[in-house]
Amino acid sequence: MSLARLFILRGREPQPCDDLPVWGRFMDNIAGRQVAQGHVAGYAVSTVFLGIDHGTDPARPLVFETVVFDDRGERIETSARLASTNAEALQHHRQAEADVRYAAEVAQQMARA
Repeated sequence: MSLARLFILRGREPQPCDDLPVWGRFMDNIAGRQVAQGHVAGYAVSTVFLGIDHGTDPARPLVFETVVFDDRGERIETSARLASTNAEALQHHRQAEADVRYAAEVAQQMARA
């Protein structure tokens, strides 16, 4: 029995994978795990497939992550969002971009005041 719950993508949706060599080959394809990437107001927003369940509910594996990086490439920890499906991950990605855009607009308004 595996300690970690491993997943690969079939199409765009996660599927359990009990075969470690198959999982390893899948994970080697970094470009194949990129779900979305964007740049907003000097920040990078990245959404990727993690391949390992980071949740605690077996019925809802958390295998996608959206993160915001600052202009130095450092991860903004409070920005991380986990998702179970590709659709949910894309929704988190769009929301993260909107959050960064809003924060940048507020910062500009405050700088002018």
